[in-house]
Amino acid sequence: MDGRWSEKTKQNTATIGLENGQHQFSVRAIDHHFNASPLESLAIIVKTEAPDPNINFPTNGDVLRGQVYIKGNIIDNDFADYRVFITEANRDKMPIETETEKPIFVADALPRTTTLAIWKTEDFADKDYQIWLLAQDELEHKNYTKVTVRVDNTLPTVEILAPKANQRVLKQVTISAVTSDMNLDSYRLEFSTDSRGKSWEQIYLQAGLYQKSEDGLLPKTELKTVEINRDWEILILGGSVWIRLTATDIAGNTSSQTLQIEVPTAVVTREGSTISPQDQQAELYFPPNTLSQDEIVTVNALPEVEIEPPVRRVSQIYDFAPATLRLNAIKPATLILSYDPSQLSAGKEPVIFHRTDGAWKAVGGAPNPEQQTISAAVLSLGQYTLGEMDKIQALDSANLKPNSLTCQPRVFSPKGNSFSTTHHYLVHSGPAG
Repeated sequence: MDGRWSEKTKQNTATIGLENGQHQFSVRAIDHHFNASPLESLAIIVKTEAPDPNINFPTNGDVLRGQVYIKGNIIDNDFADYRVFITEANRDKMPIETETEKPIFVADALPRTTTLAIWKTEDFADKDYQIWLLAQDELEHKNYTKVTVRVDNTLPTVEILAPKANQRVLKQVTISAVTSDMNLDSYRLEFSTDSRGKSWEQIYLQAGLYQKSEDGLLPKTELKTVEINRDWEILILGGSVWIRLTATDIAGNTSSQTLQIEVPTAVVTREGSTISPQDQQAELYFPPNTLSQDEIVTVNALPEVEIEPPVRRVSQIYDFAPATLRLNAIKPATLILSYDPSQLSAGKEPVIFHRTDGAWKAVGGAPNPEQQTISAAVLSLGQYTLGEMDKIQALDSANLKPNSLTCQPRVFSPKGNSFSTTHHYLVHSGPAG
């Protein structure tokens, strides 16, 4: 054996202890006259070791999506074949190919690259699985390795709560949003002034929300929700701005929402200006020098509010901002709200109501049925709307004291003689403020 001869023996069989590897076995026969036969030799391989399969990617605890390239290698010198199985995460016995349990890949040759198989996870439900790599040699020695992973092909949810799409905003704005996902990892707020959306600048980035366990154990599956509230100063002087919220989970699924907002041009105090919402059903006129400085003023129609007026509302609620702005008492702004007479109940007339942080207060106003508008002088911004009241009740209800109302002619008309003097003019003893 391997060039060393054993003692002569008359036995037909012999037990020889050999190490793993290749050996040269030779035999010859000698008769009692010492005649020797020709030498017969053959090479034999002794192997008691099973193949050594390895999965290098993914690793235990990874969260996967889409098409996954399973990478690894198999070390063996008489390799026969290998199989890749996907099973439930709690399986503890090596899978066996049957009619109901089939591998996703089988090969009878070692792979030329590190890719062992391609797993299309889209065909599987979002949950935890085990990836098994089974290898076998020509002597039918078998061995396996496995990793536990999670499939997640579900996109995160994102919603920008404020500001609203197409809202007119001040330069200081609070962005409120919410994002959620089972394996949420990061979110990013960005803005752009490019209508083509090719250039974006970061407002805020939060990363590292998903922490992978060092021992490779997958965390319990539960929905992770993050509420976002970020104060942001818009750097442009005026115009359109696009805000984008993007959320990404640890598997790489990404969702985003984009909305457009508008920063109005500032009201120049020495010139004055008129601002209106998109529906053009409200108008706020600032006469020259009523503002102490140039100021951005916004107006937006509110689809819903926390507190409704104490009477039936007959118009949208308009939010004029900033609510903290105070006007020149000598030159108040003029608020004009449009209304639809068909929306008024019989015997009712429109009355302007105003609120900032507290309860609604009746302002009154001068109706102009011909133009279907009602106007009032105002000294502060905030929320304004129209409610309906009995014509006689407008003098002594809605928290208005009768002696606080006067028939008060206009001292000046900043927009010319646009108001009819034949209609009563109900206001506080001073402008609304």
